[in-house]
Amino acid sequence: MNNRLPKIRSLALAAMIALLGGSCTSSCSFNDSQERQWAQCQQRVCQALDGGHIEKAEEILQEELKRVAGSKKDFLESRCLSVLGKLYRYNGEVQKAEVSLTRLLEMKEAISDKRFLGLPHILVALADCYIEEKKYDQAANLLLRAAVMEQTMSDDARLIPCLRRLARCFEALKKNDQAQVFYQLAIDADARQHSVPEEKRSDIVIYDEANLMWDYSSFLARQNQQAQSDALEARADHLFKIMIDRAGNFKTSEKYVLGFTADSDAAKVSNLINILVSKGNYVDAAALLDRYYDMSVDLAGFAEKDNDVHSQFIAAFHDVWCAAKGSIDRTVFSELDQIVPPPLTGEKAQVKASKEQESQLSSARADLAAGRFDDAELKAATVALRNYNSREALKILADIATKKQRWQEANELRLRIAKLAAS
Repeated sequence: MNNRLPKIRSLALAAMIALLGGSCTSSCSFNDSQERQWAQCQQRVCQALDGGHIEKAEEILQEELKRVAGSKKDFLESRCLSVLGKLYRYNGEVQKAEVSLTRLLEMKEAISDKRFLGLPHILVALADCYIEEKKYDQAANLLLRAAVMEQTMSDDARLIPCLRRLARCFEALKKNDQAQVFYQLAIDADARQHSVPEEKRSDIVIYDEANLMWDYSSFLARQNQQAQSDALEARADHLFKIMIDRAGNFKTSEKYVLGFTADSDAAKVSNLINILVSKGNYVDAAALLDRYYDMSVDLAGFAEKDNDVHSQFIAAFHDVWCAAKGSIDRTVFSELDQIVPPPLTGEKAQVKASKEQESQLSSARADLAAGRFDDAELKAATVALRNYNSREALKILADIATKKQRWQEANELRLRIAKLAAS
């Protein structure tokens, strides 16, 4: 395929949950007053975006944040921070986005009385900022945490883009052995998707699978493993053809070509966002839009000349987010954040720890005792991602989370440990 997506940066992972701004903590539980206040704020932001006034939209959110400061209105604050972070990033203001998302993460990590299933999305969104700034070590630390949380809270499809980002970070750090480990973990997660026929997999899953194959193909080619690389590239092209077919007849007048030349396959696939919006599927439309923003930095050769990519993404953000008129807010948040913790999803096959894993755990315990938390976390997380049932790896990660006062994460890990102990 001559005209397809470039082998893109994998900043991808955060989606509509990050876009919409966290969730209600136990102090509000969709408090009607805060819901009304948020609806009013959202309306003002959308009006500003209607006229293309991005800075005005940002100011409205900043003013709302100042107004609720110290009022224990976490529901309002978290939504403002998340949308502000998204606006900053889509507008190319990555350092400002980093500040907003860091504050949001700190808020959510302080939750100790119930689960917040949106935690991985915030970790990935912040990691994307670090990747854009080439702070790969910091990004990898966040992505490791996000991957273990995704493994606990969701299905393998959500793991794929997170593991792919991790692999790219380690390759950027010239740690090819670690990159290979995480690429293989992503391939294993993808293989577990094969019980679902390709034609029944969502656009998001197909998109993530194709990008995994392209990235891993490029990595293997750089390692002089050309035969394996060619096979993966052929698989990627096949998956991309599925997306082209799903997009149907492409019209150059469609909204979301998003910086691509109108006759490119990349522009045709971006038409899938229009299709999702027309069906009222704003959650997947926003998720796909987020992934397209992650490629926007690497659009050389695909973008139209003198094209303002940032303004296009802000316009698309406005159309997807404001068109929903708040309808997705309640659906997404009620799914992600519940007073009564839902059971952990999915039983994993029992896997006995290998000698290599036992050695890694022993080394991780030594690192933990010596205060080398980052080293301990990398080793323990790698074991946990390879072996879902490793209680020892999870205990190390829970200890690190506790020592760093990441209460939400510590509680989530202990919940998983308790379930494993009872099984």
